[in-house]
Amino acid sequence: MRTSRTGGEEGGGGSPPPSSRSTSSFDIWRTLALLTGAVLVVVAGYLGFNRTDVPASGQALQAPAGAPVDDRPDLDRLIGVYEDKTTTSRDPLDHRTMGRLYLARADLTGDIASFEMARQAFSEARSLYSEDVEALSLEARAAFSLHDFADASTLIDQWIELDPDSIDAIALKGDVSLALGDISAAEATYDDVFAVAPAHPAVQARLAQLAVAKGDMTAALSRATIAESTARETGFTGRPLAWYQSFLGQLAFDTGDYGRSESMFSSALANSPT
Repeated sequence: MRTSRTGGEEGGGGSPPPSSRSTSSFDIWRTLALLTGAVLVVVAGYLGFNRTDVPASGQALQAPAGAPVDDRPDLDRLIGVYEDKTTTSRDPLDHRTMGRLYLARADLTGDIASFEMARQAFSEARSLYSEDVEALSLEARAAFSLHDFADASTLIDQWIELDPDSIDAIALKGDVSLALGDISAAEATYDDVFAVAPAHPAVQARLAQLAVAKGDMTAALSRATIAESTARETGFTGRPLAWYQSFLGQLAFDTGDYGRSESMFSSALANSPT
């Protein structure tokens, strides 16, 4: 597991915690870095959730399904198979699968080119079937990961037009607003998401990121703590759980709670050693 997924910048030991600093370009860029780390997880299916995943009151959340291939040799083999297949295939499913494999490689390696290749594969899938909502949603996430926020916003609007009830689309729209520094728009959108799935760890993590952007590190830590504990208590394991632990660990580090930070990073490493 790469701790860079948490996206935080490590300051010197003498730096004051973010809660004691005024909002600055450093804080804004740190927030964008945190968002980038989150997106790497979103596109892999770790933070994504569908309306069918939203539990009724009192029911346990389920860990997201469809985690990417962790075995790099097997992933490379599958990519080779589908690269050959998609040279002649006119089946949108083949191109969508190709894109998913590129996203899995991007998640494992951080390779920017793989995000771009994924975006192109999803675009090709949509050219073959214009109402392929899944390909559209994944293309939007890939565009966001590449910080192409204008394209991501356009794709999200198309996604919402095709699937107006998609909580994923609404959440990603809020992510774009936050990445562009429109905190008010992000907050309004996240409020809509919270109304649908208040207990979901992905929602709490987004609210934590919003709190960071607003300079409220106490609220950020509280939300991140809820996200990590809920993920752990409701069945998240491996890399999905490790992401929440790394996220909380980075926020603890940023606020000077080094003992808690070390504990969270150790737990994350135990859950996802690679």
